[in-house]
Amino acid sequence: MKKIIGLMLCLLAGSAQASVILGPTAAAVSDVDTSYLGTNPYNMIDQSGLSASYVSGVTDFASFTSTTTAHYDSTLSTYGLGGVAGLGSFYFDLGGLFDVDSIAIWGQDCCTATMTSYDLYASDTFGAGGSRTLIGRFSAGTTPSAFAHTFATISARYFEVDVITNAGYAYATRINEIVFGGSVMAVPEASSLLILAIALIGFGVTRSKKIR
Repeated sequence: MKKIIGLMLCLLAGSAQASVILGPTAAAVSDVDTSYLGTNPYNMIDQSGLSASYVSGVTDFASFTSTTTAHYDSTLSTYGLGGVAGLGSFYFDLGGLFDVDSIAIWGQDCCTATMTSYDLYASDTFGAGGSRTLIGRFSAGTTPSAFAHTFATISARYFEVDVITNAGYAYATRINEIVFGGSVMAVPEASSLLILAIALIGFGVTRSKKIR
């Protein structure tokens, strides 16, 4: 019986995926000078600025962020000075509570408006004014590749990116796309289910013989 239970636990543990992409379902920016607002903030999460597409909750975070690039066009999100850090803040809603352990940001692949460093927070609200937990300070930059970073797993739904520095532009900051990474429970493979079924049948037969 103990062996069967151990087998079941191993199979269940193996059904957890490590670091798949979690795409935000909503995005917003801080209260800023609207004369400098560029494209809709949803362009940060709609994959329109990326060279490839992902499926949230399925696509592997590490492989996707290491090979996918962004391009400089109107999909970039622009906003004026403001927010907690002085250069503006981005807010994201993952649509549910997840165990999150990574983030990747694709910036503008040129120019001075690109964000170059930021503070990442987990928050209890979507937008400013909530209780925040600082996760860390991370780098970004002016290349078409993703700047991906990992951190200690935190369970949260809402995240805030406070811009600390950009590449020098005085009036606005830009990023292209953003994703988070975390763990999502996956359906066990058919082979694993077959092994479990055989083990349970064997256990049932053995137990039946003992009862006789």
